[in-house]
Amino acid sequence: MSREHSAKPSNKFIMYRSFKSKELRESNPDISQTEISCMTASLWKNESDEVKKKFQNEYLKLKQEYDLKENMM
Repeated sequence: MSREHSAKPSNKFIMYRSFKSKELRESNPDISQTEISCMTASLWKNESDEVKKKFQNEYLKLKQEYDLKENMM
């Protein structure tokens, strides 16, 4: 019997980066991944606690689902 393994959820910053990279790509189609990382890091640093909390809550929700699934295996 093979054990199915699901990927751990991304942390709050990685989720934010993914969200923002779509936005940045639309306005700058030739932007590099390095530039996206630098820009999103700067944006994240200046985000409100409310925005950061939104991504933290999403991470915690996905982490809880992941932990439940892993414990069932």
